[in-house]
Amino acid sequence: MSCGGLSPLTPGAERILWRCRLTARSFRVSSAYWPALLLSALIEDESLASATLRGAGITLQQLQNSPLAEIMATLPPLISPQTAEITEAVASTSGVLPDDPDSLIRIIDAARTMTRQLSNDSLISSELLLLATASGSNIIQESLESLGLTINDLRFRMFDIEQIDSEPLAVDEPLSLCVDTAPASFAAASDMETRPISAPVALPQDQTDSLYRVLDACLNRAREGLRVLEDYCRFFCPRTELLSELKSLRHELCAAEQLASVKDLLPGRLRARDTLSDAGTTLTHPHEQRRSDADQIRIANLRRVQESLRSLEEFGKLLSTEFAEAMKQLRYRTYVIEKPLLSGCEDNNSRSVRLRRSQLYVLITESQCRLPWKEVVQQALAGGADILQLREKHCSDRELLQRADWIRHACTEADALFVLNDRADLAVAATADGLHVGQEELPADQARRLLATGTLLGLSTHALHQLQHAVSGGADYIGVGPVFPSETKQFHSFPGLDYVREASAECPIPWFAIGGISTENLPRLLTTGCQRIAVTAAVTATDHPRDAARNLKDQLPLLTSGQPRWDT
Repeated sequence: MSCGGLSPLTPGAERILWRCRLTARSFRVSSAYWPALLLSALIEDESLASATLRGAGITLQQLQNSPLAEIMATLPPLISPQTAEITEAVASTSGVLPDDPDSLIRIIDAARTMTRQLSNDSLISSELLLLATASGSNIIQESLESLGLTINDLRFRMFDIEQIDSEPLAVDEPLSLCVDTAPASFAAASDMETRPISAPVALPQDQTDSLYRVLDACLNRAREGLRVLEDYCRFFCPRTELLSELKSLRHELCAAEQLASVKDLLPGRLRARDTLSDAGTTLTHPHEQRRSDADQIRIANLRRVQESLRSLEEFGKLLSTEFAEAMKQLRYRTYVIEKPLLSGCEDNNSRSVRLRRSQLYVLITESQCRLPWKEVVQQALAGGADILQLREKHCSDRELLQRADWIRHACTEADALFVLNDRADLAVAATADGLHVGQEELPADQARRLLATGTLLGLSTHALHQLQHAVSGGADYIGVGPVFPSETKQFHSFPGLDYVREASAECPIPWFAIGGISTENLPRLLTTGCQRIAVTAAVTATDHPRDAARNLKDQLPLLTSGQPRWDT
């Protein structure tokens, strides 16, 4: 919702203002320091503005060596966007709020003016917030310039236009700027067909054929590069969140060809394709002929994708403004993903690495514990439990959070992972290692939005199609079952060992068989290829939880590194 007749915000700009306002009010930041806090939020976000700043080498740490150093040292840490999303204080923040200080109102007003001048899109984007913030504060402008980024550079990086002092020339069509994020799917052509469609530039036939060859080569190269990166994130350094984003980029690249302004024109590239006479097929640099390790493959293909998207953006302007804008947004998204992708594989103590080497997962429910629940936790950890999940359906929020804090500390001391069941908000508050949800609980994609970066997400599944949906939706691990009748949870039917065999053959991420598993039936379960189990009563309902946990873990086979290959 916008306030009065004010320009509404893009989702990225609104998210950034959320964090700035909530942090400033929570810590009572001086109104004079709000612009610097807004700059911090712009840097930390994952919008086009933040990608521009990171591309210019501007980080919060860099600002500590700029004229802003003294102000930055007094600012509190930004409240996480996950916390902001579950706080009523950010329910409606578009436009100007009554208690906004003049320093913020001036920035929003300037961004609104720039929106009218630079764009036929009425939304205030993160790029315009950044430009207004930098232009309206001498010390921020000086700080950015001291780090090598002038206002001219900023305008050119974000909008491909130079700053000029004279009045802008009149144009037939206003410049159309992109918003923060690409559409959820370019395949949703019905939404985009309502926009004015730009006509292709009239080119001689020989140049038209050359244009089609460029687009054909770059589309193929970008798709191939993304597929290589997907395979890297899937097999060499499993990163579910990066794999999901790369897959999304590839599918959206393909769908961009179906834009109303493009789909009837791009088939010409097949007619114009002439591989045999293409000079590029015979020119190979020696460095392209060999790679010393998988990391070189990762870097080379990321650069290949970014360079291809840049060519598609530039030459696409001769074909369709909408297509060129789509390529620009995809290119900026590769800049956002570049940092985590090039950071390499996780260290040996990261949550995802610890998850992959985990085999025994114990669920803690007080009603299932024969001994006091804290003693059960300690004994289960002493017996070798790799993961503990707190699963309580009837505790108050305060009690649940207190138990979560206690178990998390116990798990930390034992080098085990702590997972909270169902409650994403309390998982954030307790800084849990992970959250587990069921099929009838908070949808996985919604839960992921609330969790801090790096928090694990697990999902219960009872059939192969649910497992496939969970994997494609970004789950870090899967619960597979119920395998046997259980005292913990009642089911009308049991997928049983058949489903476990399907998971063993198909699932590319860690999965845990669950449901009625005991030392007696575990040998039957292991014949399916199962390597990880989740249990409750088999440990918690015994007189000696440590011995029970140790006995179960000793029966589990050594983990193998092989993973099934899904043709995705």
